[in-house]
Parts: sequence; structure tokens; C-alpha cells
Amino acid sequence: MKCHICIANITLENNPEQLVAHIQDIFPDSPITQLECSDEHRTIFEKLKSVSLSKDTEWILVWDANERWQAPNDFCTEKLQKGVYSASIVFQSARLRAAIEEYRLIHKDVLADDVENACLNNTESDMRLSFTKPLLINQELADAYDTAYDTDLALAKEAYPVKTILYDFGRQRYREVIGSCQACATKSMAYPSLSRFFQILSHYNYNEVEVALGLIYETLDSEAYQDAQKDFAYLFGKLAQHVDHRELKKEALELLLDALDKLSVRDTQFVTSTDSDLYVLIAELQIQLNRLEEATQSLVNALQFSQYTNESAAHRLAAMMNNAHSGKSKDEIARLIMENFDLEDRASKRLLFLVFNHLQMIDWAQMFYPFHESSSFLPVTSQHKLVSIILPVYNDNEYLYEAIHSILTQTYSNLELIVVDDGSHIPIDEVLQRFWYDLRIQVVKLDNNQGLPAAINYGLKHVRGAYATWISADNTVHTNWLENMVSALEHQADCAGVVSDYYHIDEHGIAFERKALRGYTLNGFENMGPSFLWRSSVLSDTGGFNEAMFGIEDRDFSVRLALSGTLYYLPEPLYYYRIHTKSLSTQITNGRLGGWEALHDQLKRKWFFLHFV
Repeated sequence: MKCHICIANITLENNPEQLVAHIQDIFPDSPITQLECSDEHRTIFEKLKSVSLSKDTEWILVWDANERWQAPNDFCTEKLQKGVYSASIVFQSARLRAAIEEYRLIHKDVLADDVENACLNNTESDMRLSFTKPLLINQELADAYDTAYDTDLALAKEAYPVKTILYDFGRQRYREVIGSCQACATKSMAYPSLSRFFQILSHYNYNEVEVALGLIYETLDSEAYQDAQKDFAYLFGKLAQHVDHRELKKEALELLLDALDKLSVRDTQFVTSTDSDLYVLIAELQIQLNRLEEATQSLVNALQFSQYTNESAAHRLAAMMNNAHSGKSKDEIARLIMENFDLEDRASKRLLFLVFNHLQMIDWAQMFYPFHESSSFLPVTSQHKLVSIILPVYNDNEYLYEAIHSILTQTYSNLELIVVDDGSHIPIDEVLQRFWYDLRIQVVKLDNNQGLPAAINYGLKHVRGAYATWISADNTVHTNWLENMVSALEHQADCAGVVSDYYHIDEHGIAFERKALRGYTLNGFENMGPSFLWRSSVLSDTGGFNEAMFGIEDRDFSVRLALSGTLYYLPEPLYYYRIHTKSLSTQITNGRLGGWEALHDQLKRKWFFLHFV
């Protein structure tokens, strides 16, 4: 048996070399052909018929860009009859997933005959083929999808309109999503729950609450969407949480409690939530309805259902207890918080460290620090992977020496510092020349000022390290910053990046506030803070910094990074963020770029739906 692999639209693949290596690892003896559907306006079937097949080839397997094989290890076409077989294509990102079926495995004899008719009689099999692909589309490839999918790549006419919806959603083109969903509804297309779910999310993104609410009511009352009732109940609850309407909150709370009783976690189709997450949402509504005892119990349920891994539940419970007992001493509040945790459980004690650290109850946090995994991270040496640090500079020489010195004196020395001169018209060379002896510095220049995100992106083109980050010319870092951040990523192999606590310092470098984070919350607005490090490989999925979002580009990048993988939180203050009158953040506070409200509106237009999932 030989299977011929046909890759469609490899020009849209985030990492072509990785994809080919992935295929060859699974099918080492199979020939590979690359198909492009953007030329000649032929369907994928017509393209496949032109593929030159060897004599011993029996099957053709179609593989789309950015897909990764999730099929069983014992995949064997010898178990199959001649025909056309479908595969499950699972689009996924943090918080969301959606699955459609497409015809992907075709016997060569069927391809030579009437393959279109064969697809209408899809061959059944106990062997399930499955691919996964990211829902989020690399922003630098977004426009290319307009031409690449102008013919029916999907190999299944009923799946194609829904696939278009998912591609538009992945590119943050929510008006197109709404239009396509409305067309699907009028034509009674396949996947009604999927199109309705993403239609509601798209209306959320435009803050069209009344429209979204009407669709939810219609959905909950219809038999056509029963397969995703828990998802729609969750959307209803999140909507009620964010609107000032007491009766709506009561109605949503009743629906969610009913969903918990009748449905299990596996009934969730699109939101990657658990019963623990559902309890947190229930608690939020109970808090807003001033039913605090019930809310406390819901949060305790959330912790217990998650086996004390739900950090959001822990932080919400601790914050509620802290607010409710604000007149008591910190020691009294700490003991009240601990009453809701299992002090015999290691995971529970890990959460207590995190909540006490965030509430800046440092003595109590230290008591539970040994139960946090970072307490046992082994130190890394400079023989580990190269780290690339981008330092964009535009007329910033007042604190530049301090910034560079703090990088070059890191205990983790295997680094490269890429200084990007963003068209400065005051001399910065005098500062740079003071470090002439350090060959780890690379200076690159832009002919004219292009703005912070463009300068960072220019620096990214010169990155050679396995890990990357950037630092402002007016900030500094702790000497153990890189050592501890790299150590965290080495120990957390599944994470896309790491963030840490930091200090606010004044113009003289005096720390006046510690910023203890709760970790990164993926809600469409939150910044990951100034102290972060990410895996360079992740950029193939996310793209670089959005140059159209100057002033808010870091938050937009944070969202895309978090959608592509987990951001690990390291609860140590390792960075010094300077507050002074000349800083960009201060200028924005004073009205530059329209102020923070205008910049947040830009974020809303892209990511507001994350508030609801």
C-alpha cells in the first residue's frame, strides 16, 4: 500500500518545513505533491486528477495548510474499501474549538471515475481520521486567504460555507462572519449550531447586545441547536454578567444551574470550558445579585471540581473574602481564605501561594511557596538556548545606558541584544560606544522613524535565538531576569511564553510599587506586562506586532500569543518599569493617540468576544 499526500495551499502554511517534516514522519515512504487552488479556478477534485500517481499508489490523502495529523497510530488503508472517506477537521485555539467534516481520503479508482457522486455516498469506517489546525490565522497571511479559497477546496460542499465562517473569524472579520451566518441560516446549511455560535460571538464583538440576546433566546427555544445547549447557556451567562439587568442575571443563573444538572462536560461543542469554569460564572452572577454565601459555595465547588487547579476561582474567592472582611487584619483575612481550601492537598496549597502573593500578603505567601513548582526549578546555564532581546530606540538616550547595562550583566549570558535605531535624530551612538567591547550587541538602523511596533518587527527579522523578547530604552531588569524566565520555559515545555511580576520605579530608579499579577487573563484587553519571554517558534502562528495598533500593539500581541498557547506566570518581580513624564504610557494617559479609551476601542473591535468565552 502506498498513500500519495497532496498538500493544498502550502503558501498559507505558517511553518512549511515543519509541516513537510511532520508528514514525512508519519508517512515516510509516501510521495508528496503540493496543490494550489488559487490558479485556474479549478476545484480540488480537478486538481487531484492531474496529479501523477505511481503504479503502487492506491490512495490519495488531501492535507490542508496548518493541519496536523491526529488520526490513530494504527492507520492502515488495507482495512478500507474503495471509496471516499471523510476526516474531522478541528479548528482550535485557547477557549474555542469547532469541528467540521471534509472528504480527505480518496481511492485512486474513485478519483478516476465519478468522485463528485462518490462524495454523496461517503464511505463509512470505524477508523476516524482527524486533523487539528489553529482557529487564529497568522495576521501576516490573512489577506492571502481571500484568493487561496476562491474555489471549493473543502471537498465537501456543505462544509465549505462554514469553513469560510471559521476563516473569517480567525482573521477578525466579524461583519463577514455575520453575513455568512445569515446566509447559512436562510439556506438551511449544515452545522447550524456552529454558524449560530460564531454569529453570536461576532455580534458580541461589536457590542450589539440586543441583537446577540435575541439570537440567544431564539437559539435556546429551538430544537435545531440542542446539540450545543451548554455552549449557548454559557454565552447567555457571560452576556448577563456584563449587562446591568437584574432579571436577566436571574434568568441566566437559573439556566446555568439547570445546565449543570442536565449536561456533562462532554456536551460542550465550542467553548473549551469545564464544569469548574461554569461554577465560576455562576458565582459571578451570584455576587452581582448579592447572594454571597451561594457565591462562596460555587467558588469552592469550582475549586473542588478542578482538583484545585482553577486559578481564576481561587483568585475570585480570595478577592471576595478580602473585600467582605476589609476591616479585619491581614492575618485574620488569610485564615478566613484558608478555610475554603484543603490544607492537606498540595495543589490547594499551590493556589494559596498564588492568591497570597497577589494580595501582597508576603509572609503568608512564603509559607506556601514550597508548594509552587517554580520553587524547584533548576537553574539554567549559559550553555542553554540563545535568547534574543530587541531594544528599540527613538531619541531615548537618557536611560539607555542603564537599560543596556542591565541586559549585558545578566547571569544568563547566552544572549544577543538587537538595538534598533528607529530613525533617531539625536545621537545615541555615544551611549552604544561605551559597550564597544561586547560582541553580543548588534545595531540595526531604520532610515526614518516608523514607530514602536515597526521597530520591534524590524528587530524580529534579525532574531536568531530560540527565545525572544523586547525591552524599552527607559526600563531595566533584575540580573536574574533571563535565568529565571528561561528556566521557567525550560520546565514548562507546553507553554508559548512566560510573564513575571515587576516593579514600578520613578525617574531616579527608585522602586515605589510592586505589581503582583494574577497570571495572564485572556479577556481581549489584558496586557501581559513588561516582563515577558516567548518562544521564537510561536511567531510563525501569531505573526509579529501589529503596526496599525501603535500604542496598544503589546496588548494585541499578548492576545495572539495567548491564543496560540499558554502563558506561564512566574510570581517573581524581575523587571523595573519606569514611570516618568516622557514615557509613551504617560503621554497616552495625557491624550496622545486619542488616549487609552480610543486605543482600547481598537482592541474591542478585534478581541471583545473573548470577554464572553
